[in-house]
Amino acid sequence: MGIKVRDVAYVRFSAPDLDEMEAFLTEFGMVRAERSGDALYVRGLDGDPFLHVTHQGEPRFLAAGFKAASMRDLEALAREEKASIDPLDGPGGGSVVRLTDPDGFRIEVVSRTAIRCANRRACAGTHQRRLCDAAGKRAQTPCEGTFACEAARPLRAEREQFPRLGSVVQIAPRADYFR
Repeated sequence: MGIKVRDVAYVRFSAPDLDEMEAFLTEFGMVRAERSGDALYVRGLDGDPFLHVTHQGEPRFLAAGFKAASMRDLEALAREEKASIDPLDGPGGGSVVRLTDPDGFRIEVVSRTAIRCANRRACAGTHQRRLCDAAGKRAQTPCEGTFACEAARPLRAEREQFPRLGSVVQIAPRADYFR
């Protein structure tokens, strides 16, 4: 049966120096969404909470994330593949099913809730967004709040910003590689 993915959600890499990676991605036109001691999340301008993740470690590709059309599709995929549905790390929350393709690469299929700004006109292109509860403090899950505007550094800079990921190419040895 399977499901059809709606779009590319993000790519996930590891690199030894997160400061260097952040400088590179910022120069490339992305904007920091969140950073912890061992992970960097950056976003574009399309309203998604992040589109590139870098974890501290040896340089390598870790996974490609794809958007499921709905939570129902994600649940169907989990049942079919006998996989668990886990919380999605990073800003914006959501749920993820982690799979491995026949070549051993990790594929993450996600369903997100509450990923758009509640006051889009006030936020559009002017402020960073974050997931907040009604009291204005950071929510623990997407169900606890909606995006609110945060007075922060403007998104527009001298350089053009990176709007979103367009596609991810995976080379398969045979045309019938995937169902």
